Amino acid sequence: MRASLCATRRGFSFVAFFFHLQPCQPAQRSPGNRTAQIEVMAGAVKLTNYSYNNKNQLEREIRQEAGKTIENTYQYDANGNLVSQ
Repeated sequence: MRASLCATRRGFSFVAFFFHLQPCQPAQRSPGNRTAQIEVMAGAVKLTNYSYNNKNQLEREIRQEAGKTIENTYQYDANGNLVSQ
């Protein structure tokens, strides 16, 4: 886990935690794929979870922020090109 803390002249602070978790089956997932991100800015928390398909392509992003959940899904063609988001 890596944590970053920054301060600005106006007194706002930003903390970001980046999780790089080793998957149970490394042959199917790249160990460098981010699985979760937590951001805290001026007391507001934003949590994002990521999931990948068996080709290590981002498949789903679920973001929780200010009491709302936003989900983005991604689809790829046979050549690995992003075709919908």
